[in-house]
Amino acid sequence: MRPKPRTFLLGATLLGTLVLVWLAPHSAPSPEVSAPVVRSHEPHNTEAMGEDSSLTNSLPHLRNRASFIGGSNAGVRHELFGVAAAAPRPAPAPEVVLRPAAPTLPFIYLGKELRDGRWTVFLAENESTWILHEGDVVDSVYRVERIDPPNMTLIYLPLHENQSLVIQ
Repeated sequence: MRPKPRTFLLGATLLGTLVLVWLAPHSAPSPEVSAPVVRSHEPHNTEAMGEDSSLTNSLPHLRNRASFIGGSNAGVRHELFGVAAAAPRPAPAPEVVLRPAAPTLPFIYLGKELRDGRWTVFLAENESTWILHEGDVVDSVYRVERIDPPNMTLIYLPLHENQSLVIQ
């Protein structure tokens, strides 16, 4: 089985790279190497640096950043190589205080009767049947506040919350 030309070429390239790395001179960094450049987020004042500044001479496009970016937006700040600042965190949402609410009415409307100008309402709850008039209290939980067909107003006593039941 003969090796493919591609495999031979890749192997020769690898061998050549290893030889070049092994033969390359191993030198220590020269003392002429300058300190690393620290980037500032403040725009450079090229006029204060003077026209003979090495930065201005070596990178002439930094003189006028607006022309380098391609527009007349000289007042707009652009970060050419910097990392964009993270977006500010939104303000925390105000804490919502949940107020307890009355449960739905457990009654089923059965009927009503008007006798001597006074309404009587018949309601069912589970296995119980209630015959109610205005002012009556059901299991110390609901009080019949008003009977005015087509509505009946009950008050949920633990929270003093009005609830309405349709009685047609």
